[in-house]
Amino acid sequence: MNEYKILIHTKHYESTRIIHDALIPYFDQDGRWLGDKVTWRHPVWATSRRRMRGAFLPSSRRTRRCRSGTILRTSFHSDNAMPVSMTYCDVEGSFVVPQNTIIHAACLRHVGGHFYSRSKEMVWLPNLRSVGGHFNLSRCLRLQAPRLRRVGGNVLISGNVLPKLETVGGRYGIRWAFFFHSPKLTHVGGGLVPHKATDIIAPELETVGGDLLTTHPAKKIHAPKLKSVGGSFQAGSVVELHVPLLRSVGGNMDTQSVEGFYTSYIHVGGEWIAYPGALEDWQRRYAARMAMRCEVIEF
Repeated sequence: MNEYKILIHTKHYESTRIIHDALIPYFDQDGRWLGDKVTWRHPVWATSRRRMRGAFLPSSRRTRRCRSGTILRTSFHSDNAMPVSMTYCDVEGSFVVPQNTIIHAACLRHVGGHFYSRSKEMVWLPNLRSVGGHFNLSRCLRLQAPRLRRVGGNVLISGNVLPKLETVGGRYGIRWAFFFHSPKLTHVGGGLVPHKATDIIAPELETVGGDLLTTHPAKKIHAPKLKSVGGSFQAGSVVELHVPLLRSVGGNMDTQSVEGFYTSYIHVGGEWIAYPGALEDWQRRYAARMAMRCEVIEF
């Protein structure tokens, strides 16, 4: 829900003391007001907090039953260090566990808001399919989410690559994954930043909306279906690059270590730092081809 509607509904509560259904995901499982500090601007969050002071959501409005189990209509928030074990199949709000603790959610299939935890312990999400907001588990090296397919916001994880992930609406950053192999990934709306990865294998990836940034250890990129990168394509240390369908890079492009890699088919919005002599080699080959057609080419 956008900030304008949040302000309308919270103003309505302030004057009538009636909680609109659209506000339910912004309460916690105990009926207390939380809001959304991640995506709302601070003035909106502060205003909604002031208006909703004293608001309490009755238990009858917090959950509902479905064929797969119980749906939590609110957010789930746990602020203690005890292990978290939950049986909800769906959380319509956000899932927030800021403490370092074990998380066990075997039945959870969908989170409508954000999934955030600072846990370094085991996070077990065997049936999670989708997250509507951000998916942030940047400190967890023991994440198990083998069925996660769609994330509407940013993804920030460590260690394990998500094997079934198909689309990321925002930025995709992964730390401490030395081999980035994402066999199902097709679209990243923001930047793609595989920190520490030496090999980046994404056979189905078609678009990256932001920057594609590789760090110094990167040596190989295999993305045979990649068509466009909205920002910069920084692959200065890569020596093996396979992107035959790439046609557009919105910012700069750095392929200075890929021997002979240059083509006129790729439109680069900024500066292209190519392998030394790659442009001249391409020009000679192009002139030779045109000469065979009895055409005169001037550079």
